[in-house]
Amino acid sequence: LSVIQSSQTSASSSLESLFQKASKTYQVPIQLLKAVAKNESGFRADAVSHCGAQGIMQLMPRTAKGLGVADPLDPEQNIMGGAKLLSGLLKTYDGDIKLTLAAYNAGSGNVKKYGGVPPFTETKNYVEKVMATMKTTIALPDTGISSSSQSVAEATTPAPASRLQQPSYTLLNK
Repeated sequence: LSVIQSSQTSASSSLESLFQKASKTYQVPIQLLKAVAKNESGFRADAVSHCGAQGIMQLMPRTAKGLGVADPLDPEQNIMGGAKLLSGLLKTYDGDIKLTLAAYNAGSGNVKKYGGVPPFTETKNYVEKVMATMKTTIALPDTGISSSSQSVAEATTPAPASRLQQPSYTLLNK
């Protein structure tokens, strides 16, 4: 098990460079990473959900540990861990982004159990929302790493198709 560590201090890291690094390292479309982060935490490094998911990509503590993330609230470790998880899910589901998102939200066991996106309202809404976010220009916080006291700009301008960077992944209707 390799541990994901920060190569630089979080304060000097820009979110854009972290997403670019994660995308390149794990071959995950940058729009997918940003859309998941926006919907999971609004890019808040200090976000903790009611069920215990932590950080920008909202990793559960056990999942984070399994991915080699020592500090889930560290933006770089969290984004790299989330990218590693998404990369594995994309491989598991042959590039099917809907199934990947469903598994990210509800777990691979539920995707297998239901033979596709589970019938949970939360998961169906999550998949639709992240897919829609991927088609927009996703504005990152100007200050780099967002905290609870900062707001996240809502961007809904469609991104040019050339910027979606989804070379080998398909949006399948399953």
